[in-house]
Amino acid sequence: MIIDIFKTSVFKKELNINNDVLNNYANSIEKNSKGCVKSNRGGFQSEDLSDNCLTELKKEIVKYANTFSKEIYETKVNFSNIWCNINYYKDYNLLHDHNDEMISGVYYTQTPKDCGNIFFFNPAWQINRYPKLNNYSAQSWWLPSKEGTLYLFPSWLLHNVEPNLNKKKKRISYSFNLI
Repeated sequence: MIIDIFKTSVFKKELNINNDVLNNYANSIEKNSKGCVKSNRGGFQSEDLSDNCLTELKKEIVKYANTFSKEIYETKVNFSNIWCNINYYKDYNLLHDHNDEMISGVYYTQTPKDCGNIFFFNPAWQINRYPKLNNYSAQSWWLPSKEGTLYLFPSWLLHNVEPNLNKKKKRISYSFNLI
């Protein structure tokens, strides 16, 4: 008998939100601000955002984050911050976590073919020496960057995003934290 004593979960939900509005907003933010550099290498990452056009997205995030948080932390969470990411050809995000938060996530609004996936790393990845066999022994696990997809995960979970290898179209997403 196998008893799972340590689990790491990622929550996935397809949202029915007008991504065109969110893409236009992200493009406007990029055009009218300098942005910042955090985990991104290339591309554009905005400062924290608070505009009304994000109200519907934030409402959906909080709803599902509280479902997820109730299961893994047995508590409710509140919105902390949100920002947009625009990745052009070969732009990517380094391995990082979002410490000091409880739940983090990403929502994809534009994902052309070959735009790169999100990778999550086993908390024991540095000592796990087994080849990638399954979700018990894998050092990392990827999930597809897919338009309309919301992923939620514990903020301490290390993750990165592959380079966008689409030469003509950009990948657009919104990342966020809840505490």
